[in-house]
Amino acid sequence: MDMQEILSKVITSTNEIFQAEAGSVALLDSTGTNIVIKAAVGAGADAVRGLGLPVGQGVIGWVVSNEEPALIADVYRDERFFKDIDKESGFHTRSILCVPMKADGHTIGVIELMNLRPDYLSQDGIKILSVIADHAALAIENARLLEQTQQKSEEQAFLFEAMAIVTSDLALDTVLDAVSRQMVEALKADLCIISRWPLQQKQLDVMQAYASPRVKRPAQRARPLTDSSTPQMVLKSQKSIYLEIDSPTISPDEKVWIEELGVKTLFFIPLIYRRQTIGLVEIGRIHTLEPVTASELRLAETMTAQAAVAIEHARLYDEATRHLAEAKVLQEVMVAAASTLDFNQVLTGTIEALHRTLGIERLGFFLPPEEGQDFVVSHPATIGFDLENGGLEIPLDGSAIGWVIRNGKPILLPDVSQFSDYYELVADTCSELCVPVLLKGRVVAVLNAESPRLNAFDHEALRLFRAIAAELAVALENAQLFQTEHRLVNQQKALLDVFTDLSAELKSETLFQRIIERAIEVIPNADAGSLIVQRGEEFVYAAAVGFDLAKLQPLTFERDRFLNCQPPPRTAERFSRNENIKLSKKCFPSHFSQYSEARELDKIKSSLRATLYAGDNVLGSIVVDSLAKKNAFTEEDEQVLLLFASQAAIALQNARLFEDIHAAEANYRYLFDNANDFIFTLDGSLRISSANKAVLKATGYQTDEIIGMPFTNFVYPDQFSRLYKILKSRMAVSDLPTTFELPVKGKDGREAVIEATIRVQRANDRPVGLHCIARDITQRLELEQQLRQTEKLSTIGKLVAGVAHELNNPLTSIIGYSNLLQEDHLLQPYKDDLKVIFQQADRARIIVKDLLTFARRIDLEPKPVDINSVIQTCLNLTGSMLKEYQVQVMTALDFGLPQTLADPHQLELVFVNLIANAVHALGKIDEPRRLIIESKQVEDTLMITFADNGPGIPPGIAHRIFDPFFSTKQVGEGTGLGLSICFGIISEHKGHIWVDETSVAGATFHIKLPIVPVKDALPLSADSSQAPTVPTLPEHLTILAVDDEPPLLELLRRVLGRLGYTVDTAPNGKIGLEKLSANTYDLIICDVLMPDILGPDLYHRAIEQFPYLNQCFIFVTGNVVDPDTRIFLETSGSPWLAKPFLPEDIKRTIVEAINRKTIPTLSN
Repeated sequence: MDMQEILSKVITSTNEIFQAEAGSVALLDSTGTNIVIKAAVGAGADAVRGLGLPVGQGVIGWVVSNEEPALIADVYRDERFFKDIDKESGFHTRSILCVPMKADGHTIGVIELMNLRPDYLSQDGIKILSVIADHAALAIENARLLEQTQQKSEEQAFLFEAMAIVTSDLALDTVLDAVSRQMVEALKADLCIISRWPLQQKQLDVMQAYASPRVKRPAQRARPLTDSSTPQMVLKSQKSIYLEIDSPTISPDEKVWIEELGVKTLFFIPLIYRRQTIGLVEIGRIHTLEPVTASELRLAETMTAQAAVAIEHARLYDEATRHLAEAKVLQEVMVAAASTLDFNQVLTGTIEALHRTLGIERLGFFLPPEEGQDFVVSHPATIGFDLENGGLEIPLDGSAIGWVIRNGKPILLPDVSQFSDYYELVADTCSELCVPVLLKGRVVAVLNAESPRLNAFDHEALRLFRAIAAELAVALENAQLFQTEHRLVNQQKALLDVFTDLSAELKSETLFQRIIERAIEVIPNADAGSLIVQRGEEFVYAAAVGFDLAKLQPLTFERDRFLNCQPPPRTAERFSRNENIKLSKKCFPSHFSQYSEARELDKIKSSLRATLYAGDNVLGSIVVDSLAKKNAFTEEDEQVLLLFASQAAIALQNARLFEDIHAAEANYRYLFDNANDFIFTLDGSLRISSANKAVLKATGYQTDEIIGMPFTNFVYPDQFSRLYKILKSRMAVSDLPTTFELPVKGKDGREAVIEATIRVQRANDRPVGLHCIARDITQRLELEQQLRQTEKLSTIGKLVAGVAHELNNPLTSIIGYSNLLQEDHLLQPYKDDLKVIFQQADRARIIVKDLLTFARRIDLEPKPVDINSVIQTCLNLTGSMLKEYQVQVMTALDFGLPQTLADPHQLELVFVNLIANAVHALGKIDEPRRLIIESKQVEDTLMITFADNGPGIPPGIAHRIFDPFFSTKQVGEGTGLGLSICFGIISEHKGHIWVDETSVAGATFHIKLPIVPVKDALPLSADSSQAPTVPTLPEHLTILAVDDEPPLLELLRRVLGRLGYTVDTAPNGKIGLEKLSANTYDLIICDVLMPDILGPDLYHRAIEQFPYLNQCFIFVTGNVVDPDTRIFLETSGSPWLAKPFLPEDIKRTIVEAINRKTIPTLSN
């Protein structure tokens, strides 16, 4: 009996009977003005199914209008055909057969058959199709009766179900949801909107909207009403109205509303309770071809009447429930405010109670913005708002919360869209309530509530929120008072902890940073800061938090400028950003931009500073900053910072005092550890209790070995009684230091002599230990011995030099005249006698030369030297001697020795002398004869040893062997000057030579030379080994000889005369000057020491008058040891003859003078 199934079977069977290519069944709608195709088969069926035509249009419209069949053999020849249907279906109709379906004498629809060929259907078909139409009409009427019966049953069921729902629950939201769903289902609608008409105002408040997926659900909001609007007419007349979007009577606003909902029809039904209109129900459908029937209207009005009762009862119940909840919330707030001083706890409890009891979806607590800020600050105690991303940015201007802060009044927004300054916190908010929390007439916070429901808040809610805000204000004031008191207590406690902490820190660098960190801890709202301290005559940044200290440290304050920028004594100062910039420009007039960048002034909102004082002396300044808050600091903070600054100054003084003590102690420890002297202490048992590095180095012990060791371990047993006697006498009565010398020994047995000074350490007048300072005087004693030896040699040298000088003149005469006589024609016996005289005089000359070598200072010519090479050279020079005496030489040379700066020729002289002495001594014993030569490096010196296995040095004379003229050889075998000369050469090299007295066999000589780095060498003079080219003696020279010794003067005249030169003589300097003024000479041979005018004076006077004589002088001297004489000869550069000299020496000196400079002769 399903209507659609009947229609489908009718057209399908009919189409098969007539073998038509297409067919359809169409029924009149309830208005009787339109006919709608309900079922179709064949080509284009889907396109035309549901298509409607006005009665009278097309073939089916003509049949309905005329209530008679229509047979069209060819549609092209009949104007009744509606070609638009073919356009819809795509079927090209040529012939049509259409008959009406009648019930109770009225046409209720048609059956239509179509074919693509013309003249396909005949008149006979009309009769058959009419019979089918009559049977179909009967079936359709039966189906309609069944539908009506079922519909009534469903209506009754819906009504019973609706009654059950609205009476089973008093929750308004539940009732509204159930009513809207039931009405959509019962009326086969797509949308149901239930609105409240509060106190017959000029607006509708949407309470519930239920929509199918095909329709847009409207945002819940308040709808304004006008006198001519359909909702207003329904509310006033209490009559339902059906409205279509295409209706010509619809107003533009209503058309926009219907289009916004996405429906094409709306059915407006008033909600009436006790004859009063309390609201409106709107039912919408997405199509307009099926208007609301009378039965649907009756059902809708019946359900609306029941809903009105249920909604009003639920509203009243909701209002009563809310009043109870509000009372409960207010009671909870009052109890919480009275039971705790923690405002955050009170606030959190209030928010939770409102949410839990009243079901408010979103609750927030918001604070006014900081000065200069444009956004409201959200408190963490919120519900329903997203604070995970750093809070909500709510503008002060352009928001309901900001409006309340600015005006100090509450605001109620049943529909936020109607508030021009609304700022959307959450997208679906529809209503909002904001109430100020006032403290002493000032808005300190805003209590905010939001809901996704329209009209969620009313004046009763406003009254409740104002009462809660008043309680919160009291709780906030109490909490602030408590926090202030609690903060002061905590600050005092924190300050005590800080003072203890700062007092415990004694390192300045760590203390600086700790001071600023602890200052930030004790000052609320401080999150950055810096510390400035004095360094010399300037003040510098020593620590910082929140800033880059490396950028601040280059900035320095001159003392006077820094003091001028400080606040008055014993006061603190607060600064805003602008005041900070102004002060910075004052302190840094020429470097403000650099200071501003380093100090990051643009980040600082407010500052607080205090000066650090020690008495009247300024130690520095401490500044704490707030980077987040303006006006962050209070007068209480000033007092706290002043108290903190006073303790910080004390801590700085203590740290500096500690560092001074520590530095003094470190300096003492450094001096103690690094002193060259031995510093140690002995306890009452004469055990070592402390010792410096010098003691450890000298003894060879480590610290852990030497501490606790008896001092007597280092003393020779034969010195015990002497040591105890000294200690006993000093420790008994005297605290004055005493000094004594003592031989001691180290870990390796090495002996040394120390000079010790001891002082008694007492406690309660009882000796408890000794402070000892000692130094190794072994080397000093050796140097003193060496000095005595040197002084002895110097004294002897002066005596020798004087004797040699006096001998030089007669020796010169004897050698010269005997040499001349040998050249004369004498008898052979005389010549033999003269030869003996000459040889003995020459021997005396060599002895005098050695005496002068010993007496005068040796001029060294240092150059890089390999000691091993010098030793090898000396062995080569003495090879024949060693071979002659069959001496076996063994060498132990260290070929890794560094080079040193020394005079190799002088060292050769020393080494050859020692080798020769060894050979001479070895000649007195039988074979085997051995000489051992060793070289090695000892620290920064070179050690050379010559040891033989000869008879050795007799006991008791070792200390004399370096004395001049002392010799162990037989008379005539030596002069006794060899070792003295060796001693002088080694001394000139800053070295030391000595004989090993502990040698059990033979003689052992040690030489110690310092290693002089080659890089420190002085420029060497030209190589003297390259002899100058000797020119041929000129034949004609005029020479003046000046000497106060007549024999020498005559000798010079005769020698020079035999050389073919013209010789003039002068017995003294005065006559010499006279002759120089009167004559011209090629050379002047002049004695250095003369009674009237010294040779150097004569030289200077002569060259002053006759500059050409500058290079014409040859000087004669018998005292080259005299320093003045040597200096003159070196500075003038003139050649010179040393007495005694041979005629060959005169020739050589004349050649040297000529080689020095070409000398013009008289012949020229």
